[in-house]
Amino acid sequence: MAYMPTKKSDFDKRLAPLLPDNSHAPPDARIIELLQTNAPPTPIERIAFEATVSETLGRIAELDSLIDSTTSLLRYLTSDRNQALENQANAKKILSPCRRLPPELLTEIFIRRTLLYGSRRFPLDPRSPLDPRASPWTLSHVCRKWRAVAIATPELWTSIRLNFVDDWFLNGSRIRKAAFMLGVILDRARPHYLDVRICYHDNISTHPACAVLLPSVRSWKSLYITGESVDLGFLSPCRGFLTDLKLP
Repeated sequence: MAYMPTKKSDFDKRLAPLLPDNSHAPPDARIIELLQTNAPPTPIERIAFEATVSETLGRIAELDSLIDSTTSLLRYLTSDRNQALENQANAKKILSPCRRLPPELLTEIFIRRTLLYGSRRFPLDPRSPLDPRASPWTLSHVCRKWRAVAIATPELWTSIRLNFVDDWFLNGSRIRKAAFMLGVILDRARPHYLDVRICYHDNISTHPACAVLLPSVRSWKSLYITGESVDLGFLSPCRGFLTDLKLP
């Protein structure tokens, strides 16, 4: 059985104690020659090969044990590294500047964000205000602090946009949920005035969303209506209550 010195310099020096001083040598030319033919080894070669078979049994078992130990070490190191990464990420989250923002500054940021995306320079949030993924719902779902600030800031909830034509939240099986969410929006907007935008083409007087919206008529500051129909009958319950409505 042939050996050669282990080249420990190829490895990290911290692994040197785990490495044997000698490693098994690859087959020499004579072994390759015998493997390529059916010729038997010489008597002396036979003794050497038999010694290799018997001696390598223990060495293979030793290497298997070392591989198992090294594999366990690798699993530990990988797990510990993952934990270190998680601890680092947690520390960065805790040190985030957002955590140090006082509620009044956070409120101002939320309001400016709402005003920015509701201005003429920028399109309104393309999502339906009844969509939980739309602003300001998303602001209230980030964390408890943001939720408390968003709910306590009426200015975030004063834009009421109801598209009875294209908004799937206002049609089908989602109508009741949409009406409930509209009620939540109106409640959170108090006591501020509302900017109401309605788009429709059919009679919506019996729609649950109208039943929720119309009682807030005294708080309407502006009303913008678009649609194919000119029938404003759904507003008949508001007659005499649009005292604070301003013309553009």
